[in-house]
Amino acid sequence: MIVMKFGGTSVEDAKAISRLADIVKGRLDRKPVVIVSAMAKVTDSLVAMSHAAANGALPDALKLLRQLRQRHFNVAGELVNGKRESELRGEIQQQFDNLQDVLRGISSLGELSPRTTDNVLSFGEVL
Repeated sequence: MIVMKFGGTSVEDAKAISRLADIVKGRLDRKPVVIVSAMAKVTDSLVAMSHAAANGALPDALKLLRQLRQRHFNVAGELVNGKRESELRGEIQQQFDNLQDVLRGISSLGELSPRTTDNVLSFGEVL
């Protein structure tokens, strides 16, 4: 077994993710366990949107969310097609719907606790 961890620029776009997949395929004989973190700059975007929501700028937070969602949709569309693309888009949309709910909650409370920050940042890893 081999553990392979990738994040940041190694998963920044479809081309990088394709390279990553090729690296993993080349080590299938070693039964890889693959761990990926958020795509490049996603964590920064999540921090910015959560702070915007906490500071009363929910429209700004939701604009950042829409931009990030579109980026994920674009990458997914470059990597898969057909039925799998549709399924993946649905999974991505569900995560962004959940994130939007969290941002609305942050905005309603007007505060951003460490626990809520961790929750927001976890979306980057899941996506």
